[in-house]
Amino acid sequence: MFLAALSLSFISKTLSAIIMKGSITQIERRFDISSSTVGLIDGSFEMGNLLVILFVSYFGAKLHRPKLIGIGCFVMGIGSWEKESGSHMWIYILLGNMLRGIGETPITPLGISYIDDFAKEGHSSFYLGTIRITPKDSRWVGAWWLGFLVAGIISIISSIPFFFLPKNLDKPRKEKKASVSLPVQNEEKSQMAHLIKQGQNVSETVAGFFQSLKNILTNPLYVITLVLTLLQASSHIGIITYVFKYVEQQYGQSASETSILFGFITIPTFASGVFTGGYIIKKFKFTLVGIAKFSFCSHMLSFLFHLLNFALICENKSVAGLTLTYDGF
Repeated sequence: MFLAALSLSFISKTLSAIIMKGSITQIERRFDISSSTVGLIDGSFEMGNLLVILFVSYFGAKLHRPKLIGIGCFVMGIGSWEKESGSHMWIYILLGNMLRGIGETPITPLGISYIDDFAKEGHSSFYLGTIRITPKDSRWVGAWWLGFLVAGIISIISSIPFFFLPKNLDKPRKEKKASVSLPVQNEEKSQMAHLIKQGQNVSETVAGFFQSLKNILTNPLYVITLVLTLLQASSHIGIITYVFKYVEQQYGQSASETSILFGFITIPTFASGVFTGGYIIKKFKFTLVGIAKFSFCSHMLSFLFHLLNFALICENKSVAGLTLTYDGF
């Protein structure tokens, strides 16, 4: 049930993200703002995410993770419902997108850790593999905001199952030889863990947060991995944000045609890559080092394919007053 609910939440967050990317041109025209301002609006999602990611990742692991994910999905849905009709009120779109980023924060770190903690050993990689308006209303024309309402509804619906899930699941036990002392040892360990947990207070938890933060920031390997991940993510976000607008303007495609085109291309390839990668890791039982090597080879292959973009040469469109005179010469 958790995996199904988490999958629905990922669908809703991906849907709202793609709708935002595909609505870049419409938002730019609707509010008469520059491309850099639209980029700021789109980046507000990451801003909201960054505001709470550290606290959610650390303190969330000590609390009821499914309920936190449910709250996050609900907040993300509320953020997707943010809409404003005034052309000078684009700031509300930015704030709504930031709220969506805050709500999305618990889904990935807490959801994946929840699966990793309670899934069978070696299986987690595979698992991870109403507004008042009539049909005749003119606001339906170019209703760029409609997709956000749909994504918001799906996100709110996906939050419901998480509130009925337990804090912890029965973790599959490893096969061991029968032992009379095993139940006693397990009981003693659980009692000891319960006593230790009861002895913790708020000050110790906060101190542990800063100590954990210090430990990871002073780990050179972690910092290098973090920088590489940030560079990769920033390049991908930049491409995804403006590729819709580029195709619309360069090839004269409508926003709907561009979205359908990229939907047919990216969704099957992305899904197949996730499932294939998870299956390979599970099948060959890669260690952390093996996963790192596998990831390196995959990224190198992706880099080589990206180099092919430099071979594509597209002529710029003729624009009167820019590339041509107003007489057409």
